[in-house]
Amino acid sequence: TFSGWSEIPETMPAHDVVVTGSFTQVDPVIITAKDYTIKYGEDLPLFEFTSDGATLNGTPSITCEATKTSPVGTYPIVISKGSVTNYNTTYVNGTLTIEKTPLKITAKSYTIKQGDALPAFEVTYDGFKNNETDTVFTTKPTVSCEAKADTLAGTYDIVVSGAEATNYEMTYVNGTLTITDDVVVTAKSYSRVYGDANPAFEYTSDGAILDGTPSITCAATATSPVGTYDIVIAQGDVTNSEVTYVNGTLTITKAPLTVTAKSYTIKRGGTLPTFE
Repeated sequence: TFSGWSEIPETMPAHDVVVTGSFTQVDPVIITAKDYTIKYGEDLPLFEFTSDGATLNGTPSITCEATKTSPVGTYPIVISKGSVTNYNTTYVNGTLTIEKTPLKITAKSYTIKQGDALPAFEVTYDGFKNNETDTVFTTKPTVSCEAKADTLAGTYDIVVSGAEATNYEMTYVNGTLTITDDVVVTAKSYSRVYGDANPAFEYTSDGAILDGTPSITCAATATSPVGTYDIVIAQGDVTNSEVTYVNGTLTITKAPLTVTAKSYTIKRGGTLPTFE
Protein backbone atom coordinates (compact mmCIF):
# COMPACT_ATOMS: atom_id res chain seq x y z
CA THR A 1 0.00 0.00 0.00
CA PHE A 2 1.13 3.52 -0.61
CA SER A 3 0.00 6.89 0.74
CA GLY A 4 0.90 9.84 -1.43
CA TRP A 5 2.67 13.10 -0.82
CA SER A 6 1.89 15.12 2.22
CA GLU A 7 0.56 18.60 1.90
CA ILE A 8 3.31 21.26 1.58
CA PRO A 9 2.91 24.07 4.13
CA GLU A 10 2.81 27.54 2.60
CA THR A 11 5.56 28.68 4.95
CA MET A 12 8.06 26.14 3.73
CA PRO A 13 10.41 26.97 0.91
CA ALA A 14 9.43 25.45 -2.39
CA HIS A 15 12.54 23.38 -2.50
CA ASP A 16 11.98 21.75 0.90
CA VAL A 17 9.63 18.75 0.30
CA VAL A 18 8.45 16.36 3.03
CA VAL A 19 7.50 12.81 1.99
CA THR A 20 5.47 10.51 4.24
CA GLY A 21 3.76 7.10 3.68
CA SER A 22 4.60 3.33 3.41
CA PHE A 23 4.60 0.44 0.86
CA THR A 24 3.99 -3.24 1.86
CA GLN A 25 4.51 -6.10 -0.68
CA VAL A 26 2.18 -9.18 -0.10
CA ASP A 27 3.80 -12.29 -1.63
CA PRO A 28 1.40 -14.48 -3.68
CA VAL A 29 0.65 -18.16 -2.97
CA ILE A 30 -0.82 -20.67 -5.39
CA ILE A 31 -2.74 -23.58 -3.83
CA THR A 32 -3.38 -26.52 -6.18
CA ALA A 33 -5.56 -29.57 -5.56
CA LYS A 34 -3.85 -32.79 -6.67
CA ASP A 35 -5.35 -34.90 -9.46
CA TYR A 36 -6.39 -38.52 -8.90
CA THR A 37 -7.51 -41.51 -10.94
CA ILE A 38 -9.50 -44.38 -9.45
CA LYS A 39 -11.56 -47.32 -10.71
CA TYR A 40 -15.34 -47.36 -10.53
CA GLY A 41 -16.51 -48.64 -7.16
CA GLU A 42 -13.28 -47.82 -5.31
CA ASP A 43 -13.19 -45.61 -2.23
CA LEU A 44 -12.36 -41.99 -2.89
CA PRO A 45 -8.75 -41.03 -2.13
CA LEU A 46 -7.73 -38.66 0.65
CA PHE A 47 -7.57 -35.42 -1.31
CA GLU A 48 -4.36 -33.43 -0.89
CA PHE A 49 -2.95 -30.17 -2.22
CA THR A 50 0.33 -28.43 -2.96
CA SER A 51 1.19 -24.80 -2.35
CA ASP A 52 3.71 -22.66 -4.19
CA GLY A 53 4.95 -19.19 -3.29
CA ALA A 54 4.64 -17.63 0.13
CA THR A 55 4.25 -19.61 3.31
CA LEU A 56 0.69 -20.89 3.54
CA ASN A 57 -1.13 -19.90 6.68
CA GLY A 58 -4.07 -22.18 7.37
CA THR A 59 -5.62 -25.12 5.51
CA PRO A 60 -7.81 -24.91 2.42
CA SER A 61 -11.00 -26.93 2.10
CA ILE A 62 -11.26 -29.61 -0.62
CA THR A 63 -14.51 -31.09 -1.85
CA CYS A 64 -15.61 -33.39 -4.67
CA GLU A 65 -19.15 -34.35 -5.59
CA ALA A 66 -18.12 -37.86 -6.68
CA THR A 67 -18.91 -40.87 -4.49
CA LYS A 68 -18.07 -44.56 -4.54
CA THR A 69 -21.10 -45.18 -6.75
CA SER A 70 -20.47 -42.35 -9.23
CA PRO A 71 -20.24 -43.56 -12.82
CA VAL A 72 -17.21 -43.39 -15.05
CA GLY A 73 -16.21 -39.80 -15.89
CA THR A 74 -14.28 -36.76 -14.60
CA TYR A 75 -15.21 -34.73 -11.53
CA PRO A 76 -13.70 -31.44 -10.30
CA ILE A 77 -11.81 -31.51 -7.04
CA VAL A 78 -12.75 -28.06 -5.74
CA ILE A 79 -10.28 -26.27 -3.49
CA SER A 80 -11.24 -23.10 -1.62
CA LYS A 81 -10.18 -20.84 1.22
CA GLY A 82 -11.03 -22.93 4.25
CA SER A 83 -8.97 -21.48 7.13
CA VAL A 84 -6.30 -19.90 4.88
CA THR A 85 -5.42 -16.30 5.99
CA ASN A 86 -3.07 -15.39 3.14
CA TYR A 87 -4.39 -12.43 1.10
CA ASN A 88 -2.76 -12.86 -2.30
CA THR A 89 -3.98 -16.43 -2.92
CA THR A 90 -4.88 -18.34 -6.08
CA TYR A 91 -6.81 -21.63 -5.92
CA VAL A 92 -6.45 -24.23 -8.70
CA ASN A 93 -8.94 -27.13 -8.78
CA GLY A 94 -7.89 -30.69 -9.45
CA THR A 95 -9.63 -33.50 -11.33
CA LEU A 96 -10.84 -36.89 -10.16
CA THR A 97 -10.99 -39.35 -13.06
CA ILE A 98 -13.10 -42.47 -12.54
CA GLU A 99 -12.21 -45.25 -14.98
CA LYS A 100 -13.98 -48.50 -15.80
CA THR A 101 -13.29 -51.26 -13.31
CA PRO A 102 -12.25 -54.72 -14.56
CA LEU A 103 -14.87 -57.47 -14.65
CA LYS A 104 -13.79 -61.02 -15.42
CA ILE A 105 -16.35 -63.27 -17.10
CA THR A 106 -15.49 -66.97 -17.10
CA ALA A 107 -17.27 -69.68 -19.06
CA LYS A 108 -17.84 -72.85 -17.05
CA SER A 109 -16.28 -76.10 -18.29
CA TYR A 110 -18.18 -79.32 -18.93
CA THR A 111 -17.56 -82.99 -19.72
CA ILE A 112 -20.14 -85.02 -21.61
CA LYS A 113 -20.26 -88.34 -23.39
CA GLN A 114 -20.41 -88.49 -27.13
CA GLY A 115 -24.03 -88.45 -28.20
CA ASP A 116 -25.25 -86.61 -25.11
CA ALA A 117 -27.11 -83.32 -25.52
CA LEU A 118 -24.98 -80.22 -25.05
CA PRO A 119 -25.34 -78.59 -21.64
CA ALA A 120 -26.80 -75.13 -21.09
CA PHE A 121 -23.58 -73.12 -21.02
CA GLU A 122 -23.20 -70.77 -18.04
CA VAL A 123 -20.68 -68.15 -16.90
CA THR A 124 -19.39 -66.79 -13.62
CA TYR A 125 -18.46 -63.18 -12.79
CA ASP A 126 -15.64 -61.73 -10.72
CA GLY A 127 -15.40 -57.99 -10.10
CA PHE A 128 -18.89 -56.54 -9.65
CA LYS A 129 -18.93 -53.42 -7.43
CA ASN A 130 -21.56 -51.87 -5.19
CA ASN A 131 -23.50 -55.16 -4.90
CA GLU A 132 -24.31 -55.03 -8.59
CA THR A 133 -25.20 -58.05 -10.72
CA ASP A 134 -25.47 -58.85 -14.41
CA THR A 135 -28.50 -56.57 -14.56
CA VAL A 136 -26.05 -53.70 -15.20
CA PHE A 137 -25.19 -55.06 -18.64
CA THR A 138 -26.41 -53.04 -21.58
CA THR A 139 -25.47 -56.10 -23.65
CA LYS A 140 -25.20 -59.48 -21.94
CA PRO A 141 -22.36 -61.88 -22.77
CA THR A 142 -22.83 -64.58 -25.36
CA VAL A 143 -21.52 -68.13 -24.93
CA SER A 144 -20.87 -70.38 -27.91
CA CYS A 145 -19.20 -73.67 -28.78
CA GLU A 146 -18.58 -75.25 -32.16
CA ALA A 147 -19.33 -78.75 -30.84
CA LYS A 148 -22.64 -80.46 -31.50
CA ALA A 149 -24.32 -83.47 -29.92
CA ASP A 150 -22.82 -85.83 -32.51
CA THR A 151 -19.36 -84.22 -32.60
CA LEU A 152 -16.42 -86.59 -32.31
CA ALA A 153 -14.67 -87.02 -28.99
CA GLY A 154 -12.22 -84.25 -28.12
CA THR A 155 -11.95 -80.88 -26.39
CA TYR A 156 -13.67 -77.75 -27.67
CA ASP A 157 -13.50 -74.12 -26.54
CA ILE A 158 -16.53 -72.61 -24.88
CA VAL A 159 -16.15 -68.99 -25.97
CA VAL A 160 -17.63 -66.07 -24.02
CA SER A 161 -17.71 -62.56 -25.50
CA GLY A 162 -19.74 -59.46 -26.30
CA ALA A 163 -20.71 -58.10 -22.87
CA GLU A 164 -21.07 -54.34 -22.41
CA ALA A 165 -21.64 -52.22 -19.31
CA THR A 166 -21.07 -48.53 -18.66
CA ASN A 167 -18.75 -48.88 -15.68
CA TYR A 168 -16.94 -52.16 -16.43
CA GLU A 169 -14.03 -53.21 -18.63
CA MET A 170 -14.53 -56.86 -19.62
CA THR A 171 -11.99 -59.64 -19.68
CA TYR A 172 -13.00 -63.11 -20.81
CA VAL A 173 -11.87 -66.60 -19.86
CA ASN A 174 -13.03 -69.39 -22.13
CA GLY A 175 -14.21 -72.73 -20.80
CA THR A 176 -13.72 -76.21 -22.23
CA LEU A 177 -16.21 -78.78 -23.40
CA THR A 178 -14.72 -82.25 -23.20
CA ILE A 179 -16.54 -84.90 -25.21
CA THR A 180 -15.48 -88.40 -24.27
CA ASP A 181 -16.12 -91.57 -26.20
CA ASP A 182 -16.06 -93.67 -23.04
CA VAL A 183 -18.40 -96.58 -23.52
CA VAL A 184 -19.23 -99.70 -21.51
CA VAL A 185 -20.02 -102.76 -23.64
CA THR A 186 -21.68 -105.59 -21.73
CA ALA A 187 -22.35 -109.10 -22.95
CA LYS A 188 -25.82 -110.32 -22.05
CA SER A 189 -26.08 -113.38 -19.80
CA TYR A 190 -28.04 -116.53 -20.73
CA SER A 191 -29.22 -119.79 -19.28
CA ARG A 192 -29.92 -123.00 -21.20
CA VAL A 193 -30.28 -126.67 -20.48
CA TYR A 194 -27.66 -129.23 -21.18
CA GLY A 195 -27.66 -130.40 -24.77
CA ASP A 196 -29.26 -127.30 -26.27
CA ALA A 197 -27.44 -125.15 -28.79
CA ASN A 198 -25.94 -121.92 -27.55
CA PRO A 199 -28.15 -118.85 -28.01
CA ALA A 200 -27.25 -115.99 -30.34
CA PHE A 201 -25.11 -113.90 -28.00
CA GLU A 202 -25.93 -110.19 -27.81
CA TYR A 203 -24.61 -107.17 -25.96
CA THR A 204 -25.64 -103.75 -24.69
CA SER A 205 -23.60 -100.50 -24.74
CA ASP A 206 -23.82 -97.52 -22.44
CA GLY A 207 -22.11 -94.15 -22.82
CA ALA A 208 -20.76 -92.79 -26.05
CA ILE A 209 -21.85 -93.88 -29.49
CA LEU A 210 -20.25 -97.26 -30.20
CA ASP A 211 -18.29 -97.31 -33.44
CA GLY A 212 -18.02 -100.87 -34.67
CA THR A 213 -19.12 -104.27 -33.40
CA PRO A 214 -17.47 -106.20 -30.58
CA SER A 215 -16.70 -109.90 -30.83
CA ILE A 216 -18.45 -112.39 -28.50
CA THR A 217 -17.23 -115.93 -27.84
CA CYS A 218 -18.03 -118.73 -25.41
CA ALA A 219 -16.18 -121.97 -24.85
CA ALA A 220 -19.37 -123.92 -24.14
CA THR A 221 -20.91 -126.21 -26.76
CA ALA A 222 -24.05 -128.31 -26.85
CA THR A 223 -22.13 -131.18 -25.25
CA SER A 224 -20.56 -129.09 -22.47
CA PRO A 225 -21.55 -130.34 -19.01
CA VAL A 226 -23.68 -128.49 -16.53
CA GLY A 227 -21.93 -125.41 -15.16
CA THR A 228 -21.20 -121.73 -15.86
CA TYR A 229 -19.15 -120.44 -18.77
CA ASP A 230 -17.89 -116.95 -19.55
CA ILE A 231 -19.39 -115.15 -22.49
CA VAL A 232 -16.32 -113.18 -23.47
CA ILE A 233 -16.78 -109.84 -25.19
CA ALA A 234 -13.81 -108.13 -26.84
CA GLN A 235 -12.95 -105.29 -29.20
CA GLY A 236 -13.82 -106.87 -32.51
CA ASP A 237 -13.85 -103.94 -34.95
CA VAL A 238 -14.79 -101.30 -32.34
CA THR A 239 -12.81 -98.08 -32.91
CA ASN A 240 -13.68 -96.17 -29.74
CA SER A 241 -10.54 -95.39 -27.76
CA GLU A 242 -12.01 -95.69 -24.27
CA VAL A 243 -14.04 -98.89 -23.99
CA THR A 244 -14.78 -101.12 -21.03
CA TYR A 245 -15.84 -104.67 -21.85
CA VAL A 246 -17.93 -106.62 -19.34
CA ASN A 247 -18.30 -110.38 -19.88
CA GLY A 248 -21.58 -112.21 -19.52
CA THR A 249 -22.29 -115.70 -18.21
CA LEU A 250 -23.78 -118.77 -19.85
CA THR A 251 -25.37 -121.06 -17.29
CA ILE A 252 -25.97 -124.67 -18.38
CA THR A 253 -28.57 -126.42 -16.26
CA LYS A 254 -29.49 -130.09 -16.07
CA ALA A 255 -31.76 -131.27 -18.86
CA PRO A 256 -35.05 -132.90 -17.77
CA LEU A 257 -35.12 -136.68 -18.22
CA THR A 258 -38.43 -138.59 -17.80
CA VAL A 259 -38.04 -142.27 -16.83
CA THR A 260 -41.26 -144.22 -17.56
CA ALA A 261 -41.94 -147.77 -16.36
CA LYS A 262 -43.55 -149.89 -19.05
CA SER A 263 -46.96 -151.34 -18.36
CA TYR A 264 -47.76 -155.07 -18.68
CA THR A 265 -50.78 -157.39 -18.62
CA ILE A 266 -50.50 -161.00 -17.53
CA LYS A 267 -52.87 -163.82 -16.48
CA ARG A 268 -53.13 -164.77 -12.90
CA GLY A 269 -50.62 -167.34 -12.10
CA GLY A 270 -48.46 -166.30 -15.03
CA THR A 271 -44.80 -165.42 -14.59
CA LEU A 272 -44.08 -161.80 -13.91
CA PRO A 273 -42.43 -160.01 -16.81
CA THR A 274 -39.03 -158.41 -16.65
CA PHE A 275 -39.99 -154.85 -15.90
CA GLU A 276 -38.45 -152.23 -18.20
